[in-house]
Amino acid sequence: LLMISGMLLFYAVFFVFLFRRARAMANMLATPIRSLATIAEDIGRGSYVQRVPQTPVLELQAAAGQIVSMGHALGEVNESLKAARDAAERANTTKAAFISQMTHELRTPMNAIIGFSQLLELDRDKLSAEHRDFVDHIHQSARKLLGLLNRVIEVARASSAPEKQSSAPSMISIRMGATDELI
Repeated sequence: LLMISGMLLFYAVFFVFLFRRARAMANMLATPIRSLATIAEDIGRGSYVQRVPQTPVLELQAAAGQIVSMGHALGEVNESLKAARDAAERANTTKAAFISQMTHELRTPMNAIIGFSQLLELDRDKLSAEHRDFVDHIHQSARKLLGLLNRVIEVARASSAPEKQSSAPSMISIRMGATDELI
């Protein structure tokens, strides 16, 4: 009986020792894993610069180093993407302003051509048949070109407003339509 109770006591102490050792080992693994999860969450929220936590488990230390390195790389890529987006927005604004200004500069002489062709049409009966045809062609072509310039202005305005961009006609369709009308 003494031997059985000694064995029971031995196994009880042994299992308590194993239980405590297992808990210590679990904490030794769980703490660094929790810190890795926190680092990953912080990187996901946009805090790309992180410090590598120190851990006694070499594999977890290496994984932490990789995650922190990836966070740094993501931060650099994110910054370069922001810079590229800003540059594209500035270029788009400049392009839209240029197109708008150029079309306005072209509309003024186009309106003069239309006005002079209308003046010539007032004296239509004094013109020969060939000259009347020329005046008609000048007037129709000038009106079509003015319509094309107006559409280009619409496209320039639409490209400066991102939410309206998809409903704007494409430059190719405008040019094709204008070419068909002139021919």
